[in-house]
Amino acid sequence: MKDFLMILFLISFAYLLLDILVHLCFSLIAHYRISKERYKNRMNHKVVYDYYRPVSILISVNNISSLQECLAKISNLDYSQYEVILIGNTEENSSFQKFIQEYHLKKVSKPYRKRLQTAYIEKIYEGTYENIPITLLLKDRTLLVDDYNAGLNVAKYPYILTLSDNIRVYKQTLKKLMQSTMEEENVVASSGIILPKYTKKNFF
Repeated sequence: MKDFLMILFLISFAYLLLDILVHLCFSLIAHYRISKERYKNRMNHKVVYDYYRPVSILISVNNISSLQECLAKISNLDYSQYEVILIGNTEENSSFQKFIQEYHLKKVSKPYRKRLQTAYIEKIYEGTYENIPITLLLKDRTLLVDDYNAGLNVAKYPYILTLSDNIRVYKQTLKKLMQSTMEEENVVASSGIILPKYTKKNFF
């Protein structure tokens, strides 16, 4: 009787072990296929997610004449949720007035967290362009990093893209840059390639 029970136990144990091995093999195969597909999509610059992480785009304005073209490109981005924060200096206040009137921006008293020390923000304007939220900050002229820090203080989204007003962005730019953050949680920065000026295609 004991021998029979031992044989029955061994058969049950062997069956359980075989079942575990089969499931492990299927899991490994599935993991390999998913990893291979992700690698293939990465090489083809494809984003396979149906959700997006909101982004604040910070633009330090040096040349107002190129700003309209820059905004037109940004409005064409294939991305569901983002805002644009323009940072200019008060010395060019008269030049910005035409821009403010053209885009129907309104002066606001907007509260924001001063997480980073920056030059004083004298005026804040808000509006929309092609249904994209636009914020214009007018502050004292300082270094570029101070402009971006001011934009960070006002930004409402956790992900930040910094640009200058003469860089061209293309429809898939934001998707490609954000792809790595959606694939790996430990990614803290992502960048693109800026081609030399003579190529006439400065882009990410």
